[in-house]
Amino acid sequence: MIPVYTFTIKTMSRPETPVTLNQKLKRFILDRIEGGDWQPDSKTASEKELCEMFNVSRMTANRALRELSAAGVLYRIQGLGTFVSERKPETSLLDIRNIADEIRARGHKHGTQVLAQDEITADLQVCHHLELPAGALVYHSIIVHYENSEPHKQTVLFG
Repeated sequence: MIPVYTFTIKTMSRPETPVTLNQKLKRFILDRIEGGDWQPDSKTASEKELCEMFNVSRMTANRALRELSAAGVLYRIQGLGTFVSERKPETSLLDIRNIADEIRARGHKHGTQVLAQDEITADLQVCHHLELPAGALVYHSIIVHYENSEPHKQTVLFG
């Protein structure tokens, strides 16, 4: 039997504030993520499971999942389900510079070596980040950057 969850939010101004079914579903999902029950890239409860747990319509469950996906908390892959997104680090914008320019600015010689350059079937995480359907083909490159003939940095690219 699937457990049924009910919620009431209490505030200081009123004894009880009504909570929409959509808000209850979103709070349930967020609680599972924040509590560590659902880790990044793990599958969440399906629309059908949420409908059964909360006795709500499929439309209500879909809306909650859609809104959390739009907020970047979840991502959906058609035919596979809904998954927890990686938490995005909250940092300031970075100034990304060309590595060759950086090496030359130090007065050193820049070089590269291409270790891989092929077309592969992307895994779920790559598909999610590139907003592609599951199983999409992508170009994959691995490049080693050299500074004065010494390996300096390896770059892995998908596109």
